[in-house]
Amino acid sequence: MKNKRTIALAALAAILMVSCSSAESFNLFTLNDDITFGKQMHEEILANPGEYPLLDRTASAENEAVYAYVEDIMYRILDSGKIENRDAFEWKLTIIDDDVLNAFAAPGGYLYFYTGFLKFAESEAELAGVMAHEIAHADRRHSTQKLTKVYGIQVLLSLLVDENSSTMSQILAQMASGGGNLAFTRENEYEADEYAMRYMYSIYGSSDRNYNLLSMQDFFNRMEDELGVDGSGDSLSVFLRTHPYNDDREDAMTALWESFGSPDGERYAENHKAFKELL
Repeated sequence: MKNKRTIALAALAAILMVSCSSAESFNLFTLNDDITFGKQMHEEILANPGEYPLLDRTASAENEAVYAYVEDIMYRILDSGKIENRDAFEWKLTIIDDDVLNAFAAPGGYLYFYTGFLKFAESEAELAGVMAHEIAHADRRHSTQKLTKVYGIQVLLSLLVDENSSTMSQILAQMASGGGNLAFTRENEYEADEYAMRYMYSIYGSSDRNYNLLSMQDFFNRMEDELGVDGSGDSLSVFLRTHPYNDDREDAMTALWESFGSPDGERYAENHKAFKELL
């Protein structure tokens, strides 16, 4: 019976493979699969404090304030009314206490920011822009789209027949580092930029934060100037290597900002300066 089931699943996979080749954004994973994958990845991170030293929220009043500040930005964006999977995903923030310049999003709304990254940002608006960018990666389901393209059939079959494949651990490790075949595509980056700006524009004037929509450019440009175009100027930088930036991305963001009427917005640099004193 099991052999017949496996054969049937293989036939289903062959059909899905044909469909998958027809569109870059095709995704074999359901929303529940995204959530399951994200939870598995989060559990692996929690189990490996040597690689991912977490900032303990309850260790001090300062740590609690750090989480409160970053989560406040996250929830402002999530409550923009533009997040398609706002209610479906977990949307959990974890801060990793490491000077590495990195931030990444796992499927299902799990967001990870390194303290090195938080310190590098010079304004609340910069952090909000990059936060919105990572939320867009999760909400647009870029990770599981990539999994579909690279590992989709194998992983799908493994999940369906309840096999505990070592491939799963390898995939989770690649997703955490943004490396290998699971790095985001140029199209993923353009889409994350676009949706990030749309999220931020949707809260412009509707709350007590009118973020400057081009602050994300400030962040990328400064990182590029200081670390090189691919982050190779600093061994602690991961973000530029996993989120390659170029003039075309900058031009696309500027064009979208102009389509919104070129709003000025605020950077809230003093807010962020006070925040960094807690780290």
